[in-house]
Amino acid sequence: MVDSISKSSCTGCNLCGDICPVKAISFKEDAEGFKYPVIDKNKCINCNLCEKKCPAIHQFNYKKIFPKTYSAYNKDDKIRLKSTSGGIFYALAKSIIESGGYVVGAVYTNDFKEVKHICSNKIEDVEKMIGSKYFQSNLEGIYKEIKRLLKDNKTILFCGSPCQISAVQTMYPNNENLITLDFICRGINSPLAFKSHVDELEKKYKSKLSFLQFKNKLTGWRSLATYMEFKNGKKYHADRDHGMWIRGYVQGSLYMREACYNCKFKNIPRNSDISFGDFWGAKNPSKKDLHYGISLVLVNSNKGEKLFNQSKKMLVVKEESFEDIKNGNPCLTTSVEKTHGRKVFFKYLKKMPFSRAVKKAMNESLFLKVKRLLKIVYKDLRKVFLNDKTY
Repeated sequence: MVDSISKSSCTGCNLCGDICPVKAISFKEDAEGFKYPVIDKNKCINCNLCEKKCPAIHQFNYKKIFPKTYSAYNKDDKIRLKSTSGGIFYALAKSIIESGGYVVGAVYTNDFKEVKHICSNKIEDVEKMIGSKYFQSNLEGIYKEIKRLLKDNKTILFCGSPCQISAVQTMYPNNENLITLDFICRGINSPLAFKSHVDELEKKYKSKLSFLQFKNKLTGWRSLATYMEFKNGKKYHADRDHGMWIRGYVQGSLYMREACYNCKFKNIPRNSDISFGDFWGAKNPSKKDLHYGISLVLVNSNKGEKLFNQSKKMLVVKEESFEDIKNGNPCLTTSVEKTHGRKVFFKYLKKMPFSRAVKKAMNESLFLKVKRLLKIVYKDLRKVFLNDKTY
């Protein structure tokens, strides 16, 4: 049963809940804020459909090609500036909607403390989907909505993390009307951790959050800045060196889901039809590019190539080598290392504000790294100067 899957495997894709014919599966939040499936044994009919379709248990092989690789950005500077990297998602989504299709992507809830996937054929909803969300989204009910639209012969563009892509493709394998778009994923973070971050800032600014944007480009694309506005008019802006959320995520890897530290979905060829992300490996970018951002694009299938070609009228596109794409984005194929800081972060989060928990966890993690390094150096010095055979 899926409720027996270890936390190091379960990605929280919500597929099992949607696929259960008797609604026996619900999701319970653990102490770290991540949801895991729980089966009501009184309702369960032992059909094992949840286990048979679980992408964490069964790795399905999809016929994808070795990717064709590009750098690209949106010709519309407003869209490019609003987007996380170069504005590729908006162009692909707009092409789908203009052809009568639907787009599935992640949006914030009204209080910006949760993220959920929605399905829409409205361009104003696509604008809400733009940009990184940086913590886990809720997909409950989305698979059923996709099923309904596919039955009506609608084209759907589904955008999500690689593990979410694997889930939706498991549900609807090789469906020509389903086009999948994954982003280069470092790892999915805890909704509880982010809620704690927002709660702390709302208390500091004495107002509720009214707007949030990760990777805001006020100080440039590479600043990875977090920007917030509060209902009382106050604003918060912090780059990668000063924003505690980004520091804890990028520098500390403190609050990602357990399965992300050993991700099973960072494969080449990709399972998705198109992959995209920040083109950190760009050579000699202009000042404007460094401010506005550039996307990398991996075209992984004929379906993906068709959609990408349809969208090129909105884009500036250049062919790139796969090596340049890979070298600038190690998370394309490699999972992030789990650190000691992660364990102590969640321990401290129960006792203190988010920012203090991050600082203490990162300091302890750094202390352990230095201690290990000094131990190695000490052993090497003894070998050299004392010829100590015991080491």
